[in-house]
Amino acid sequence: MTSAPLLLLLLAAVRAADLGPTSDFEFLRDPAYLFTFGDSYTSENWDWGNQPNPIEDHKRVTWCNGPTWARNLSRQYTSNTLVNYAVGGATIDNSVVHNWDIVLDLQGQVRAFEKHFAGGNSPWVASSSGPQAPWNSSNALFALEFGTNDVWSSFRGTPRQKRLNQTESELQTELAWHLLDAAERLRLAGARAFAFVTVLPFDRARLGVSAGPEEQLHLRESLRSFNEVVGGKMERWCRAEGLFCVTVDTYSLAQRIMRDPVSYGFKEAFDYCEPYTYRYSVEPDEYVDPRCLGPVREYLWRDGVHPSYGFHELWAALFRDTIERELNRRTDAVKDEVFRLQNPPDRRIRPRP
Repeated sequence: MTSAPLLLLLLAAVRAADLGPTSDFEFLRDPAYLFTFGDSYTSENWDWGNQPNPIEDHKRVTWCNGPTWARNLSRQYTSNTLVNYAVGGATIDNSVVHNWDIVLDLQGQVRAFEKHFAGGNSPWVASSSGPQAPWNSSNALFALEFGTNDVWSSFRGTPRQKRLNQTESELQTELAWHLLDAAERLRLAGARAFAFVTVLPFDRARLGVSAGPEEQLHLRESLRSFNEVVGGKMERWCRAEGLFCVTVDTYSLAQRIMRDPVSYGFKEAFDYCEPYTYRYSVEPDEYVDPRCLGPVREYLWRDGVHPSYGFHELWAALFRDTIERELNRRTDAVKDEVFRLQNPPDRRIRPRP
């Protein structure tokens, strides 16, 4: 039997072996705060131009005709505050790639966070215009969902790319660095737990199909490449900084649904029904238009590029499951390492028979 002091030494050795202090992140099973940054897939229509802080009450609108994945996820936790900085049309950095309408990019969203919620782990000092959010490193999860607008606005090439004689691969690498730069600013503010969301395979949605076979194929390759580049750099950064990080693979989830939509509760996985594109709701829209196959949740796509709230429900479930699996993996790794340290192999040289 291992004594208590020896067990403590063993656990210290485990942590020194870069397996990470698993218990420090157990709060992620039920975090108190969820900070989200992203585009219209995540946005609830925060009026960033007139309302400095998204935690204040504002008219919420989504592009999925129901609750977004972030709202679904927040509601699954016991007592969670969702602080949603996402803005429709946003890219990672407008100076590198911007949408047709220049809106608050990831860099601007993080600046807004720094203005209202940064300051180490101390509670945000409330202003006259808003309440305080007492988040800290041990109760907050940060999620970044970007790339849809970046890829769509750049896969054909941009004027800046041509001016710099920059390849698409070089551009995606630059975007990945800008994304991690924003994440690093969040880390310096106290964030220790991150979730990065992959870009959906919208090359198979109506937007991608309408581009034509050749451009659709190029778009598909661009999406895969973007996810790989960002994922690789994120993983290395997280490991170097000793953070808790996961990749929420919505790309693969959507691919599985499109292979077998019925098993996931969808009647249509590629096209959409136009009447639903004119409807906006933050709660499940159960209206059934007679021209459609069923309610909007039975369509994977609400329009040519945005998934319906039916997909967002699965997205939220995937998000939580991904967090749980990583926490369990870390716990198992610690147990395995403790067992290995308690039971070293017998290295004595035995005489030959």
